[in-house]
Amino acid sequence: MSVQILAHVVVVIFSFVSMIALFSFSKKLVGDTFSNVIELIVWGIFFSVFIHSIVELLEAINYLSNETVSILMNILLAVGSICFAYAGRAGL
Repeated sequence: MSVQILAHVVVVIFSFVSMIALFSFSKKLVGDTFSNVIELIVWGIFFSVFIHSIVELLEAINYLSNETVSILMNILLAVGSICFAYAGRAGL
């Protein structure tokens, strides 16, 4: 396994663990509003990072083309931004 592929695998694992940890934290919070804000931030940051890392890994093993990765990254940025907007709105 090359160093590049190993690095992508490590990022996939750490982003998944981070996503689960923050989701667990949001469920333990008192107050629906703050819990919802944290959950939306999880979707905005960690879910996008997790999916991004999987896409990058698939590109590194030549499963996806560079063009496909570019399209997917734009979609992930849009989804993350929408989640941030909802988190901001929910926190008001």
